Amino acid sequence: MKRFAAAAAATAAAALVVCVAPALAIRPATPDEAAAIQLDLGLADCDWLVGISTVDSTWARIEADPASCAAVSSLNTLAHFDGARWTGSPWTFDIELLCPGETDIPAVVAGDLGLCVGPPAFDELLPCDSRQTGATVYLARPRRCAIEAPSDAYGKVINLRSVYWRGWGRRTARGWGAEVNEPVAIRAWRLRPICGEPSGARAYTRLRISSDRGVATVRRAVC
Repeated sequence: MKRFAAAAAATAAAALVVCVAPALAIRPATPDEAAAIQLDLGLADCDWLVGISTVDSTWARIEADPASCAAVSSLNTLAHFDGARWTGSPWTFDIELLCPGETDIPAVVAGDLGLCVGPPAFDELLPCDSRQTGATVYLARPRRCAIEAPSDAYGKVINLRSVYWRGWGRRTARGWGAEVNEPVAIRAWRLRPICGEPSGARAYTRLRISSDRGVATVRRAVC
């Protein structure tokens, strides 16, 4: 079972607290809770983090990267234990819209988990590709991003990792990281609204990845 030794569980809680309002009140999952969540939600092959509500332990917040975890479709998943098993529903990427309209979650629990509270989410996103399904997933300031874009320098898929960004949200953002083990410099530009997204979020539709292996320019569509 991944990431759920006592120390890792404490790290999970700390990581979640950083992302939301100070009023967040969660605790690490117990080993039994973590095992049940992993089994019921199909997270066995994923790296994921969880915080359990301190008001009602049948509610939890799970964070996982959909680009590398087929079991989730968004960065944040609301999980609920109905007495028999855990089920999950994705949150939208806009933290101000994290109140699932069809989920009967108590307001105090929603506050515990960080729904509808906290600093505004990034409206600017980067389209990446799920390694399992090939579907496009939109991520804010992604540390990892797989991009299906054949090039002489990087092959069929560009696998960015350990990326740090500067100027995210501006007309041009720059990043530094690695493609496999090769240091790369990244330039993202041409922000365009994502079609059908009511929050008005925009995505960078042009990327330039440069390294000693060569340069690749990627054009992404948002419709």
